[in-house]
Formats: sequence, structure tokens, C-alpha cells
Amino acid sequence: MAIKTISQTLLFSAALLLLTPSTSLGYFATDRTATRVTDHTALYTIDFSFGFAKKDVYIPVVTERTETNDITNPLLGYTFSTSETGDTQAGTSVGLVLSDMPIVDNMYKVEAGTRGHFTLVVTLTLDESDTMAKYGLQVTNLPFVTQRKTDIHQHGLNIHELGLGKPGLFAYHTKEVGLNK
Repeated sequence: MAIKTISQTLLFSAALLLLTPSTSLGYFATDRTATRVTDHTALYTIDFSFGFAKKDVYIPVVTERTETNDITNPLLGYTFSTSETGDTQAGTSVGLVLSDMPIVDNMYKVEAGTRGHFTLVVTLTLDESDTMAKYGLQVTNLPFVTQRKTDIHQHGLNIHELGLGKPGLFAYHTKEVGLNK
């Protein structure tokens, strides 16, 4: 009888841990898409969440195309991965972070104890003269600010957390799609 009760308690505890949002993991990517819109244009999205139990967090609204990981830069940075024949600097792109979180000082504010959901939306348009290749979106810089009362700190995801160069469950990059075909 005691073993059955212990087993049920352990099973209940394990289920509760799996179903309860984690407060130790403050951020993660949840979904990624890469869609070829035309022969020369692709639309990429990366959904991600941020939130901390006891600190407000601020996430950038504005993006820039860059290969640099620099947490002092307040913009979310991205670049493009490409197949061997492609050029990561090819084409023109525009991006923006979308969310229903309130904007404070040009950043989304996520109140302590809540989780904010964000979608990075980026388009890439190649010129007809650009090389035919497959292109994927890769986040290179994701700075954020935490605040607890008057204690403010600048942070940023490092290259390992962003999943630079490697696929993974929490990686901030999409699959590649063929353009200029």
C-alpha cells in the first residue's frame, strides 16, 4: 500500500512539474517558419517567449541585419544562413519584432511574474542577379534588459543560447528555403 501511494505521489509530482510553467527558464524559441513567397522573396518567423518570476524584462522592437553578437546593441540582430553557393549578404531584408506587450522606451515590457510572447518577422528579397541558393534566418543578437525596482541590468543571449550554427529545440533559427529558382 505504501509503495502504491509513493508511486502515485511521484507520478503526480512529475506531471505537475511538466505542466507548470518553469520560472527558471526565462526564455525560449517556440516555433519557426520559413516560407518562399515568390521566386525571389522569403518570409521568416521565429516565435519566442520571455519572462522572469521577480524581474521585469524588456525586449527590443527594432531589428537589424548583422552578424555581430553584442549585448550593448539594443537591436535584435539577424543574418541569413545559406547553402554553399549562397551569399549571406545577398538581397535586401526588413524585420520587426511583434507582440501584444506594452512598449516602453522603444522596448516591449514584460511584467515580473508574467511571460511575453514575441514573433520576429523578417523578409528577404534577392535580386535576379543573386545566386540561386537556400536561405534561412538566424538570430545573431538578442539583447534584453531586466529590472527589479531600481536595479537594472543589460543582458543578451550568447551564441550557444541562440543556437548559432546548430539546430536544436531552443535554437533561434529557421530552416532554409530555395530562392532565385
